[in-house]
Amino acid sequence: GNDLPRCTIPGMAEVLPIVDVNSSTVKEVWSLLLRSIDAADFVALDMELSGLGDLSALKASSVDDRYSGLRETANTHAVLSMGLACFKCREHSEEASPLLCRVDVFNIWLLCQIPFVVQPKSLQFLLEHGFDFNKQYSRGIHYHPGYAEVIEEYSMHALFVHILKARKPIAVHNGLVDLVFLYRSFYGDLPQKLGVFMADLSDMFPSGIYDTKCISEFVTRDTASFLEYIFRKR
Repeated sequence: GNDLPRCTIPGMAEVLPIVDVNSSTVKEVWSLLLRSIDAADFVALDMELSGLGDLSALKASSVDDRYSGLRETANTHAVLSMGLACFKCREHSEEASPLLCRVDVFNIWLLCQIPFVVQPKSLQFLLEHGFDFNKQYSRGIHYHPGYAEVIEEYSMHALFVHILKARKPIAVHNGLVDLVFLYRSFYGDLPQKLGVFMADLSDMFPSGIYDTKCISEFVTRDTASFLEYIFRKR
């Protein structure tokens, strides 16, 4: 509808409508959300978090040490919101021509129901980029991290189960952090070992996980790999 929030895309004439999903709207938009996932060729995920913990862990030279630090952070911090974009692409035969897609975008507000750590710098960053903490705390969809024995309708665990059953390719950007939090928040306790975590991801997402930062750095060899640069460059 015309009352949907909209995101202006730099360099493009159109704006992209964003479906706002919160405790007041989730029942109304639930069927649209599930249909969009089912119809998608691939699904992109992004999360806003209450903090990133010890940043030195993110820069550890050993990926095992990096995972260990992220595991600790995900066990103590929370997901504040999740962006979900469902891409349905037109048939594409010419490799050099633009890939045209229809995209349904959902902004899902979340409120963790157990105590969690918040980091001032992370909250300040979110505020500077327009994050509405009043809405998050008043209308965020409640969730308890970890495995849910009973999955309630219209819950994040129900949504995540639907994503897993849809078996769509998943797109992320610099996505190790997002994937660790996704697992911890809506799937179960994080494994101690990175190898087990990676094996679980392979089972969970059999159609593949595609990280646009890795693609930019190691496939297309762009001069920079932060998301805004890649978006504007393409």
